[in-house]
Amino acid sequence: LGESSLPIFAVIAYLSLVVSMVMQGIAQGMMPLVSLAVGENDRPSIRVYLRKALLSVLVIGVLGELFCQAAPGTIVSLLLSGDSALFDETVSALRQYALSYLPAGLTIVLAGYFAALGKAGASALLSLGRGFLLLPAALMVLYLLGASAMIWTAALIGELLSLGLGLFLLRRNEAAAKKELDT
Repeated sequence: LGESSLPIFAVIAYLSLVVSMVMQGIAQGMMPLVSLAVGENDRPSIRVYLRKALLSVLVIGVLGELFCQAAPGTIVSLLLSGDSALFDETVSALRQYALSYLPAGLTIVLAGYFAALGKAGASALLSLGRGFLLLPAALMVLYLLGASAMIWTAALIGELLSLGLGLFLLRRNEAAAKKELDT
C-alpha cells in the first residue's frame, strides 16, 4: 500500500501487541496448571483448564471485537491525530484487522495447551503457522488477486486457517487420548 500506509500499520501493530499479550498471558497462565494435571494423570482437570482458557479468550476477544467495531475512532485517536489524513483509513483498517483477534487468541491458547501437554511439534506447528506460513500466504494471495483494499483482512484469513489447524490437531489429540484410555 506504499509508504503512506506505514502509520496505519504502526497503529494496528501497537494495538495487536496489546491484544496478543493478553491472549498469551491467558495461555501462559493455563500451561503450568495443565502440565501439573498431566503429571497427576488428571484428565478431567486438563479439560477444565483448557475450557476456562478458551472461554476467557472468547469473552475478551468478543468484547474487544465489539469495542473495535463500535468505537474504532476512539481507539485510533489514542495513537493518531483525528485531523490526520490517514485517520479514516486507519479506522477502516482497524475494523478489518480486529476481526482476527478472536481466532488468534484461540490459536494462541491451543498452542500453549499443546506445549503444556508436551506436544512440542503441534505447538510449534501452530505458532509457526500463525506467524510465518499462513499469514504471509494470505497476504500473497490477496496481493496476487489485486485485492489491496482487503489487505487488512489477511490476518483474519491467516488466523482462521491457523485455528482450523489447531482444531484439527486438538481433535486428533483427543482421539489418540481416548484410544489410549480404551486400551
